[in-house]
Formats: sequence, structure tokens, C-alpha cells
Amino acid sequence: MVLNHPENSQTKKVGVLEPLDGYQKPKPDFHDIKNMEVLDNLLDANPNINMVLDFWADYCVKCKAFTPVFEALHVKFSKDFVFAKLDIEHDIRISHRYKITSIPTQIIIKNGSLVYKHVGVIDYKSLEEKIERYKSF
Repeated sequence: MVLNHPENSQTKKVGVLEPLDGYQKPKPDFHDIKNMEVLDNLLDANPNINMVLDFWADYCVKCKAFTPVFEALHVKFSKDFVFAKLDIEHDIRISHRYKITSIPTQIIIKNGSLVYKHVGVIDYKSLEEKIERYKSF
């Protein structure tokens, strides 16, 4: 069989994703702490606060790669922990307080005290286990 019109036999591109034009994945509602005063106010207002902090910077590729892990853990543990991202470029005093020497760095604060610190990228399962551990601690 010879096709006279091969363009008719090819699959045409259909706008399958057209209904999703303009759709953006909802952003988690974790805190975006830009200066020491905001962090201090949060800690002072909640002395027994449980937090997971992610220290990052816009130029850090590994930090950006970690973002989906942080977002997923936020969804799972948002009832038990406050999640916050801290861009080290905005206020260097925060980095000095927690002795951040490299990014990404994640820390867990339980009842207002630092209980865990990890420097570098950490996978979902490992950080999930740490959060579970300190959740019941």
C-alpha cells in the first residue's frame, strides 16, 4: 500500500498539555527567613518550637536539587515541625549563629535547641528518619 499523503498518516501533535497552560505546582508554605530578626521573633514567640531549617543560596546547584526533598518532607511533617529556608546571602549573622560553613546544610531544632546538623545533600529517606526520630524525642 502506498500512502499518497504521508502527512496524514503521521501522528499529529495534539495540545495535550494545553489545559495546563499557566498551571504551576503549588509552593509549600514554609517560612522564607531573610534576616536574623525574623528568626529571633519566631524563636522567641515559640520557645518550644520544632523546626527543620534548610540553608541554601540561589547560586548553589546542589541546594536547588535538594528543594524537592525539602518540599516533600514539609508536606509529610508540617503538623509537627516548622519548615524554613534560609538564604545565606540575605543575612550572614544567621550562618554565623549556626556555624554554617558549606551549603546546603540542614538543621533540626527540637524544643528550641539545635539537635541535628547535616552538611551537604541528604536523601529523602535519611532526613525523614532523622525527623521521625526527633519527632518522638
